Amino acid sequence: MKTKITVLLFLSLFISLSTFAQTIDIRNFKITSPTNISYTASSRLDYSFDIRGDYSYYEIRLEIYLNSESDNNLVTLIRWNREGDDDLNFPSYTTQNMWSSVALRWNDRSFTIPGQKFILKVTHRGQIKYYNYNAPELDNDGDGVPNSQDDCPNEAGPASNNGCPEKANLTLKSFTIDVNDENGNDGTEYDLFSEAPVFIKDRWIDCNLTIENNGAGFADSSQVYIALTTNPNAYLDLSYNDPVLGFESLGVNSLNGNNEDTVTFSKFIGDNYLGLNFVNGQTYWLIVDVDYNNDVDESNESNSDNLWAFAFTYSSTSSKKLVLSKGQTLYISNNNIEIYDFSGNKVSTQKGSSPEEEKIIIDNLPKGYYIIKSGEKTTKIYND
Repeated sequence: MKTKITVLLFLSLFISLSTFAQTIDIRNFKITSPTNISYTASSRLDYSFDIRGDYSYYEIRLEIYLNSESDNNLVTLIRWNREGDDDLNFPSYTTQNMWSSVALRWNDRSFTIPGQKFILKVTHRGQIKYYNYNAPELDNDGDGVPNSQDDCPNEAGPASNNGCPEKANLTLKSFTIDVNDENGNDGTEYDLFSEAPVFIKDRWIDCNLTIENNGAGFADSSQVYIALTTNPNAYLDLSYNDPVLGFESLGVNSLNGNNEDTVTFSKFIGDNYLGLNFVNGQTYWLIVDVDYNNDVDESNESNSDNLWAFAFTYSSTSSKKLVLSKGQTLYISNNNIEIYDFSGNKVSTQKGSSPEEEKIIIDNLPKGYYIIKSGEKTTKIYND
């Protein structure tokens, strides 16, 4: 009878102790060792976790496995407070930084940390709990896109662009030319993407080019170059003997992504250009070269995106003289009439008090090309 009572008391005490054992309470387990090296037997492995609760003087067994729990996958083992020397009491979550050596079973093999799954098995007074840590893959450039998915692992860029930096992309969005009338005013406007213009002898042309950055990246300032030729193939192939003449070079402002800049220039069309004699009815070409000096690192550097060829026809039929019809007033009466040559040099300043006086002033100019300014009005003329 006495033996029976002793056994019952022992069982009661064991059940009581088990009942009041601290429940394992751990969070934020992670491997903190360097990720750029390989680990083998006896290598130091650092890890940490947050722990809460009163574990008293009892041992906490910590085992770490790689990918799954098996003897072969055991990485390291610690018997924390094995001798019961410390009172492990953590009223609130407390970070524990631990380290131990990699098990000898890794003597003839190794592992790396990035992209691996580590399992922390915690045993305390008969309780067992598991905590997982999925180590992130390597990300050399720190852009949040792991190397295995990053097309540019050493250059930061968004996931939407496969980890590569977003680039600018310059292209010609529109090109319009206004062939002025014989008085130098707006005449016929051509959209060169849909029709070939006719350049008329002794007329001005006003050109408008819109350069678009249709990429997401920033584009530094750049140049757009326009060449004149009789054969568009001659621009890229030097084996052709056709002339390629510089027609205009224009600066394009720096552009944020999905923005555009419009550049303009004017030319007077005579019967030749830099030694090239225009022939009535013949077709010529304007070559537009966007980002001519390659100032911008673009997502598309192909000729199909940066190089354009536009045809125009030359016509020698034109009235050379500016004709003022009766009663036509080009300038504001009682304003000074400022006369410039095409180099920008002022020729003279005269007073015109009536349309008739203005016409006399113009008719008495020497033969040549002039820019006439009066008030806010500007007119280009040729006087023979």
